[in-house]
This record gives sequence, structure tokens and C-alpha cells, in this order.
Amino acid sequence: MSIDTGTAVTPIAADEVVLLDPELTAPPTITHDADQGHVGAAHGRVIPLVGLYRPYIYDLAANKITDDNLRIYADTADDAIAVLVGGPLPQVLADLTAATEALPTNPAEGDLLDETSLLLLGEDADEVAAPLTEDEFQAHGRYLQALDRHDDLRIQVAGLIAGHADMVRCTAQAEINAAARQDGRWDRLTDDERQHLEMAADAGPDGRFPTGLPQMVPFFNDDGEESGTVMRGVWDAEVPLVCNRGNYFPWNEVLPPESMVAAEDDEGETYIVPGEPNLVWLDIDSPQVYLDSLVAAGVVNLTTRPVDHPLEFMRPFLREKRERDRATLLELAEQENSKR
Repeated sequence: MSIDTGTAVTPIAADEVVLLDPELTAPPTITHDADQGHVGAAHGRVIPLVGLYRPYIYDLAANKITDDNLRIYADTADDAIAVLVGGPLPQVLADLTAATEALPTNPAEGDLLDETSLLLLGEDADEVAAPLTEDEFQAHGRYLQALDRHDDLRIQVAGLIAGHADMVRCTAQAEINAAARQDGRWDRLTDDERQHLEMAADAGPDGRFPTGLPQMVPFFNDDGEESGTVMRGVWDAEVPLVCNRGNYFPWNEVLPPESMVAAEDDEGETYIVPGEPNLVWLDIDSPQVYLDSLVAAGVVNLTTRPVDHPLEFMRPFLREKRERDRATLLELAEQENSKR
């Protein structure tokens, strides 16, 4: 079976962005002005326009988790995360895209059984499936091979994102810890809780991903009835833990910490706050969910913009102007090339 590979995304220069076709997905570009919130040349920040017509869909400011004030402009979440994470991820994502596009159709839906399996079923065989022809059986084998490669690449993508998420986790935890020290919450913690938070923020060899503090908690049967207690890692402190899903089951054998924040209702009764109010999760299943979790965690700032002009009656004029401007730029580029 031939292996389909893709071309890894590479950021392009700002002067190349204006030459692109704005009706197509544009390669990403980067700047180093993520700390600039205001737009305009006077502020040192100009938004690049694809083909001088439209902005990129994603405008990702990652200065909180990068050392070079990085801002990424991209049309897809895959491209934004590929540039942010770097390393082998851009190539693996390109291979995953190629494998997805090349994934053949399953030649027969449902259970596919060869003649040996049908013989074992005996009289029940007719109710289960018809025997596969040799061509169908081989086609199904090729489909399974392609599916295995596709799934392997998805796991590779998640693993590479998980490695980046661990760096982000430590950075975000250190920021949360510093804020807790300033506002007094740190003083209300136990020694074990403070130690756990410090360990979670340590990116060095002594650091560990958080598992919560061991407590006996109730467990329930399938009918929702309490059936006993079990030892679990619990986090009931008011200072949040930042958690990377790649550190826990099913990606790892470790169970995630369980949030158990207690509160009192109007009548003075204690109850457990639903959800996970003191856990911050970084999700790794795909570039899109990772990007969404980075935004939710507050470690990046993301602006999304429409890909077309909102005023319908302006579109013909803008399209005409865009084509005129692109023709002028291409002509200038050819003149520059002819001088070299």
C-alpha cells in the first residue's frame, strides 16, 4: 500500500500574503507584536490582508507562553497550532490530512466475515452477513490498513500536542500560584496543597503533573446507588490546578484528579459544587480542541474575523479592486525579478 504524505505548513512572509488568492486557504504568517492590543501602524501592528482583501480567520497572540512575543495569523486551527507547537507536528498534521483524504470507503458496512467465520456460525450465518468475495476481502484489508495509519497519526498528533501542553501547564500553574500569593488565597491552603501546587508548576526534573491529594471518596453502582468508598486523588482547594489531559487515562494509566469544592446553600447546608470549578483543563485530542482549551485557560488571546466583507452590495466593487491591486503587485514583482 502506498503511503500518502503531506506538505508541512510553513509560515510565509508578510509581503507574500498580499499576493495570495483570498478565496483560498492561506498559509499562516507570524509577527512578533503579540503584546500590542491596538491596531495601526502608529502602534506597531498592522493586520495582514490576504490578497489585500480579507484578514486571516485566526489571530492568535501567544506572548504569555512564548519568549518571542509571537502572534500567529492562520486560516485554520491546524495551521495555528502547527506553528505554535512546531517541531515535527507540522509534518505529522500534514500526513494526517493526506491520510484522511486518501482514506478509502469501507467496502461493506457492518460485520465483514470471511468464509471460515461463516462456517463457524452454521445455520445463523445467513442472518449475520453474506460471505465476502476475494476482491471485497482484499479491499477491506486495504481499508483497515489505511484506517490503522490514520489512527496512528491521530495518536502521534495528540502526543506531540500533549508535550507542548505540559510546558503550558507549568507556565499557567506558576502564574496562578503567583496570583494566589498576592491575593491571600495561598495563606489559606494547607502545607500539602501548597506543595502540590508548587510541584505542578515546576518544569524541572523535580516537577510532577498534578494528581490531587489522596482521599477516600464514595463510588456508585450502575443504578446510581452508593456502594462504598475508594481512594482517589481529590482537589478541593480554591486555587485551581492546571491539568493536561495527556497525563491521564486513557492516554496514561493515571486517573485525573477529582474536583470536590464544597459550598453552603442559603439554609446553611453543605453541598459539592457541580462541574470542576477548580480544575483548568488543556485538551489534546485535536488542534481545534487544544486551541479552544488554551483560550479557555486564558494563556492565549484569540480573535476570529469574518472571511468576507459584511456588506453584500460592496462585494462586487471590492472584488474588482482586489483583482486590480493584485495585478499591480504581480506586475511590480515581475519587474523586480527582471532587474535581478
